[in-house]
Amino acid sequence: MKPIHFILGASILCVGLSACRKEQSLADKQREIETGKLDETMTYTADEIGWSTTLPADWDVMSKKATQGLQEKGQQMIEKAAEGAVDVSKLKQLLNLRKDQFNTLLSTIEPYDETADGPWVEAHKGIIELITGSYAQAGVKMGQTKSGVEMLDGLEFQTWEAEVLHPSGKSVLIVQKMYSRLIHGYDFAVTLTTNNEKDRETLTKMVQAFKFSKRP
Repeated sequence: MKPIHFILGASILCVGLSACRKEQSLADKQREIETGKLDETMTYTADEIGWSTTLPADWDVMSKKATQGLQEKGQQMIEKAAEGAVDVSKLKQLLNLRKDQFNTLLSTIEPYDETADGPWVEAHKGIIELITGSYAQAGVKMGQTKSGVEMLDGLEFQTWEAEVLHPSGKSVLIVQKMYSRLIHGYDFAVTLTTNNEKDRETLTKMVQAFKFSKRP
């Protein structure tokens, strides 16, 4: 199966999230998590890939309804760019966070078998091309983009970062950064979307503190 985790990151550009914020209790946060678990220390764990991370204190877990809306919109965007159907039946939502409508962290896993699907690195390159194409078809103005490699808890992650411009093209509206790799038989991706340095720093520190108990 070709990885399609980026559909959430793409869709957040086109789906308006409500600016209203209701304070969430621990039970509220736990209720909105589709895959994985959240304990009383605000530590989230996904056993499938052995991933654990601690939530920022003032960030909410995105509702399942909002996540589903993003997935559906993103799927439509990608299918239009790919000119064909996209199978999302095995995609699992992990931890999806939001501070407000412009600042989010989205994460997913999807089974990936290199024997059947080919080298993951090559598939990842195709993902970036498809993202760029889907944004162009949606009329999204792009600024600078860059790809790279970063180490998280001793594991090498592929990164892709892009500036999304205001419709006028004169200023940066948001910055998106994707971290992804193949781990324990899953294509794992985390996408950060931010519109200010403070929230960008908060999420970057969170990502840099990721822990993985399982190795590829």
